[in-house]
Amino acid sequence: MERWLYLSEPLDPSHRLEVPRGWRSALQEGDDLGARMATVFHRAFQDDRERVVMVGSDSPTLPLDYLRQAFEALAGHDVVLGPAEDGGYYLVGTSRSVPELFRDISWGSNRVLKQSTKALAHGARTFQLLPVWYDIDDHDDLLRLQRELDELRTTRPSEIPRRTAAALASLK
Repeated sequence: MERWLYLSEPLDPSHRLEVPRGWRSALQEGDDLGARMATVFHRAFQDDRERVVMVGSDSPTLPLDYLRQAFEALAGHDVVLGPAEDGGYYLVGTSRSVPELFRDISWGSNRVLKQSTKALAHGARTFQLLPVWYDIDDHDDLLRLQRELDELRTTRPSEIPRRTAAALASLK
């Protein structure tokens, strides 16, 4: 399995951020979020990938089981979506090129999931939805993340996203 980190801009060495070991990186290409995601999926399928799953960086505590479920869903569906609580999605995966999934969507709105599933139905694409999860969009979401990290420290310390916890601690 390959792991890619798609960056919106080159890494700034002064921030001491680096691509995790075992990962490859590339810059995102496209005018909006849909075009950037479509480009990633298009290239992956040009390179003969069979199942491609993309997760946003704004869901750092996403259960790993949801990723497993996503890959399993793609064995029998064209698309898998992980619905976010805010009406978008935290994960998208496809087992083939599905360009209509990324066109004419109100990115950043609470209509993203609804518009996406409508486009899939219109294109006669099969899809599966994963369990609902949350992503980080505002201050309240950051507070929720902090509470979750505090709980993980006491209940499941091995599951703490260390880089996220360190970044959040530096904001205090």
